Amino acid sequence: MQNKKIKIGVIISSNTIANNIKSMKLDPQYDMRMSVVGLEIAIDEGLSMEKRGVEVILSHTGTSNLLQENIQVPVISIHHSSLDLISAMMAASRLGHKILIPTFREKIQNFNMISKLFQKDVKEGIYHDSISLEKLIYQSSLNGSEVVVGGGLGVFYAKKYGLKGVEIEVSADTIKTSFANAVSVVRANRLEKERMRRLYSIIDSVSEGIISVDQNGIIMTVNRNAMQILNISKKNITNTPYQEHLPWGLYDQVLKTQEPINDRIERINDQLYIINYSPVFLDNKVLGCISTLHHSSRLMQSEQEVRRSLAKGMVTKYTIDDLIWSSSKMGNVIDTIKKFSHTDCTVLVTGETGTGKEIVAQGIHALSTRRTKPFVSINCAALPEHLLESELFGYEGGAFTGSKKSGKPGLFEMAHEGTILLDEISATSLKVQALMLRVLQEREVMRIGGDRLIPVNVRVIANANKELCDEIINGTFREDLYFRLNVLQINIPGLRKRPEDIPILAKNFISKFSWKYKLTPIHIPGPFMEKLMNHSWPGNVRQLINFTEQMVLMSQGHFNPDIFETLYYHLIKYSPNIEKSIKKESINISKDYSSDVDQDKNNFSCEIREKTLEHEAYLISAALERSKHNKTSAAAYLGMSRTTLYNKMRKLNLA
Repeated sequence: MQNKKIKIGVIISSNTIANNIKSMKLDPQYDMRMSVVGLEIAIDEGLSMEKRGVEVILSHTGTSNLLQENIQVPVISIHHSSLDLISAMMAASRLGHKILIPTFREKIQNFNMISKLFQKDVKEGIYHDSISLEKLIYQSSLNGSEVVVGGGLGVFYAKKYGLKGVEIEVSADTIKTSFANAVSVVRANRLEKERMRRLYSIIDSVSEGIISVDQNGIIMTVNRNAMQILNISKKNITNTPYQEHLPWGLYDQVLKTQEPINDRIERINDQLYIINYSPVFLDNKVLGCISTLHHSSRLMQSEQEVRRSLAKGMVTKYTIDDLIWSSSKMGNVIDTIKKFSHTDCTVLVTGETGTGKEIVAQGIHALSTRRTKPFVSINCAALPEHLLESELFGYEGGAFTGSKKSGKPGLFEMAHEGTILLDEISATSLKVQALMLRVLQEREVMRIGGDRLIPVNVRVIANANKELCDEIINGTFREDLYFRLNVLQINIPGLRKRPEDIPILAKNFISKFSWKYKLTPIHIPGPFMEKLMNHSWPGNVRQLINFTEQMVLMSQGHFNPDIFETLYYHLIKYSPNIEKSIKKESINISKDYSSDVDQDKNNFSCEIREKTLEHEAYLISAALERSKHNKTSAAAYLGMSRTTLYNKMRKLNLA
């Protein structure tokens, strides 16, 4: 593109300069077009050259200034030097005593020095166009002027009114320099246009519609997708006020507030679009606003894909940074998570509903060495037995009616080298528990209808919102599975046991929901916050989240005591039944049966302790056998120090 001929226009009022240019040997790469006209008469010629593709125009004195103000093509001015003016004055001084020098819009610098140098009656006059130039020369002729020194048009008017004219000539070197400057400008413009062409190609390739306006709301950029959305051509929309074509636009609001507007839904040509507006800054000043238009159906499809990916549990959504706390009890939980995350041992996470057990489980995976591997989660309470079994262990093709011919891998297989979260483990049937126990013991799975064992390297984290010891007493949970799961345990305290966390949690949730609903965050005064801190919160953090969301929506940016009391009434109205149940448990059901229940629980506690010791002895023996009785290796495998291992071996008579 740089080798393409350079189209140069020359618009000049001097026949002398025009002839000098024609006689010069110019570079053959120039495609030159010349017109001998001056001042405002030259504007139409400049516009004509612009339409014919001229890339730069050379002109002289006042004509160049007028062209620069009225056309888009770059204009290079051919300036005469001081020597050129002195040379013309020497010629004029030989023709007469009274000399007039017309100048365009401003006076000549050091004019007094020129007047003294030639010892003539030299005057200068200001003109703005051809009419004022002719009038100036006519008046000067009446005042006795004899010679006019100026450009081609000035000499023409001087002769018209009987005066002598001397044209200020321009040297060949000045003309060549002007042509060189013109070539530099053209090449720079070509590079800029190529850069802009590439930029617009990139913008056109974007799947969203893009529209930008300047600081005055004039449309500057519209990409191909935006034109298709608007069903309008680029020619008809650019360089026009956005209100003419985009009555739904919020560009003025963004330019005024200098704040973005996101997720605005508009109907355009019977289609729903989500529009985002962003101000454009340069040196802390707003230059304009840019908007993107997304078709609602495409965003819904993308959201479904993300949801589908997250539903499979192949990635974690949370880390321990998502746990908000200030109490020492939660601080201990965080410390425990960090310690347990660096081992591969099975973890049992317990706690009441709504305390954040899943966040803890995902936080353990995110800190572990398996964090780059899959994280698979399944809610055991959400599926019936036969579906849960096929989801966990997979099946071979044709294993049962409706199964895929190719079969399907189970979640244990999908979590290979990663982590699997068994949420609400207490809800599983005894049959599924037996299958889980085999996986935990042998690290192998067999698909339903299969005849081969598939090895899996997976870390297991189980969540339970019920006391599994009670489930064992009731006969709904296997004792051996409990000991396999309870290698490491994390218990998350309920919200009523850590009331100091409530203010910081409430503040965070209020901020989150205020941003979500575009509302001003509210502040809950001290006395009302104390009520929340004294509440039992049977639903824990999840219940607090619901309460703060209702407060934000109903308050609309201003705290209202009546709204608080209404919502708080619903809290305590729900709580008595829960608290009654808790209280009932705390007094051991009734006095009539207290002795029997105490005896049963004491017996069970002893049984659990005995089983726990047996389980520890089994694990340590297995580790020693695996490491060929190397204590250091066995301790590392069990995730404990060598000293702890020796102490446990001594306690269990394994030394």
